[in-house]
Amino acid sequence: MALPLDESALETMQSPKAQPRVSFGQLVENGYIRAGAQITDKKRRFGAIVRADGSLKWTDKYGSIHKIGAMVQNAPSCNGWMFWYYQTRNGELKVIDELRQTYLLANEP
Repeated sequence: MALPLDESALETMQSPKAQPRVSFGQLVENGYIRAGAQITDKKRRFGAIVRADGSLKWTDKYGSIHKIGAMVQNAPSCNGWMFWYYQTRNGELKVIDELRQTYLLANEP
């Protein structure tokens, strides 16, 4: 005896590459994070300053969230969206990818 198929079983997840691209600069331009804000890694070992153009400043180095994330870890690459955290008004650390997801939801076609 065959059971009826739940329609949700036919839905597929959208691959990350198929999602609309958002730059960190777009989040700064649209006020999701402000220029001058300090972001940090989850363990608060490294900190960087957000610049108005969406780049980061760490010591005397400048670059993208990915480039500076790799630099501070002395790693060949880094997913800056998952490495960097911002502090909320109540002091909680949240990964900056949450800001990107919020932006995407607010700007869905």
